[in-house]
Amino acid sequence: MKKILLFVFACAFAFANEIVYSDVVKSLYADKSDKKAIGRLLPTSPVEILEKDGDMLKIKIEGYIQDDVSEAIYFSEGKRILTAAFGKNAAVDVKVLEKGAWSKVSVEAYTNDKDFYKELKPIMDRAASIYTESCSMCHALHSINEYNANQWPSILKSMLSRTVMDKKDRFLVSQYLQKTTTKE
Repeated sequence: MKKILLFVFACAFAFANEIVYSDVVKSLYADKSDKKAIGRLLPTSPVEILEKDGDMLKIKIEGYIQDDVSEAIYFSEGKRILTAAFGKNAAVDVKVLEKGAWSKVSVEAYTNDKDFYKELKPIMDRAASIYTESCSMCHALHSINEYNANQWPSILKSMLSRTVMDKKDRFLVSQYLQKTTTKE
């Protein structure tokens, strides 16, 4: 019995402190047993696995909030690249790591363990391929640096109805464009 308990304990922490990325939008929960999501994690966002329990992961998300508005956590300071978004009435414990107009924060939440990967590059390569295939059907492909990170979501959204891009890939492509552009 003691060996079984040690094995279960070891498995629960086998993935702890590992950084992973998802290629899809993930529902976030305040507790591992909750059925109602409190928010969403956006694709390509790095998260740290704190613990694994069955098919649920407790994760830590780091990012930035602007002007103490904790419903939106952004990927980088000064750019509107969403990492996670929470409902207005969600009970989210936001820990401020560095205070400022764009405060660096961390949040712990739960999500299912599906669709996480250790490497970001294959996810970004897939997003680049989807962008190239979907967005060059009607016109010459826009250079990634034609728009800045804050402009890309609305540019992409305005053209989505004319593409064959799967709905589940839309946020992935948007995140790719926002995180890849170098235009300020």
